[in-house]
Amino acid sequence: MGRRVAGALPRWRNPSAHSPARRDERAATTLWNTVGELTGAKPEQIVVLGGHRDAWVYGVSDDGSGISTLLEVARGLGALHRDGWMPRRTIRIAGWDAEEIGELGSAAYVAMHRTELRSGCIAYINTDESASGPTFGAAAAGALLTTATPVVQQVLHITKPRIDVPAGGSDFESFIYALGTPILDLGYAGPLGTYHSPYDDFRFASLYADPGFVHHKTIAQTIGIVAMRLAQSDRPFKFGPYAAALDSGARETAKEASHAGLVLDSAGLANAINLVEGASHRADANQQAQNIPVALRAAQQLDLIAYSANGYASVAFPTIASAIASRKQAELDTAMRQTIASLERVEALLRQVGT
Repeated sequence: MGRRVAGALPRWRNPSAHSPARRDERAATTLWNTVGELTGAKPEQIVVLGGHRDAWVYGVSDDGSGISTLLEVARGLGALHRDGWMPRRTIRIAGWDAEEIGELGSAAYVAMHRTELRSGCIAYINTDESASGPTFGAAAAGALLTTATPVVQQVLHITKPRIDVPAGGSDFESFIYALGTPILDLGYAGPLGTYHSPYDDFRFASLYADPGFVHHKTIAQTIGIVAMRLAQSDRPFKFGPYAAALDSGARETAKEASHAGLVLDSAGLANAINLVEGASHRADANQQAQNIPVALRAAQQLDLIAYSANGYASVAFPTIASAIASRKQAELDTAMRQTIASLERVEALLRQVGT
């Protein structure tokens, strides 16, 4: 579907729907996700890489570019493994079906493997339109920022890469918004005049989107290195980067509540955020190996508290945002109590991360 597209088409439109000569047709079919893995020494801990392999028409950019970069990552990891390298954690690579009609393949996979992913999926790295133009873009959960940023700087030679908070529009949604799995989504985008059209073909890719296929190569290298570091690290997560999203989200939430004529307990929320930020700093400063199950639960809960999406747009503090949309003070008060309690539970988890 693509993640950085203004005015994208609806997720499902039948071009013949308004033709008097034809009727809409429905048929059941089977969706196929293609999944392979390099099993690690700790197979219960997993790093998942994914991109969709379905498309409208040719789809060389969306998402031929993404799935081809993942195939190159798989080839590279396979070569390393044949030379004797074994990751600590399993690296699993997935080609999703039916992204273009509602991210159905990845959603079904997450639902089917929910228990395994919830307990052991360290991260999900997504590539959708990895090379459809000249401009680099990325989004990441706070837990992965300090792993992803230096790799982007080193491989792509971007001194200060902009990495946004997670929003919507691609297969990472089920991972982060259903489970809280920390995600990274990255690629090169452009004006996308060929988006979802018959012109998104090899000629467009080779002459305009990515001459020389340089971006295909560098995104594959970036994903591969990030995946290897996450698969090997004693300390895969950093929690300090959540501060910026929590602070900016609190300010935006207060503004939205005011516009809705509601009273928000800004002081209570700020106090809970300060507790989490202090605990995050102490957890990050602790040089012991992380207690991975505890650290993962802390990251998952922070992701579910801090991030959500409305279409392609990011939404902070989704429980509070939903209550504000109701314009009911009682619902907002309940949402505030729930969110503050959730932040307090995260603070308690962060105290155990280095033990």
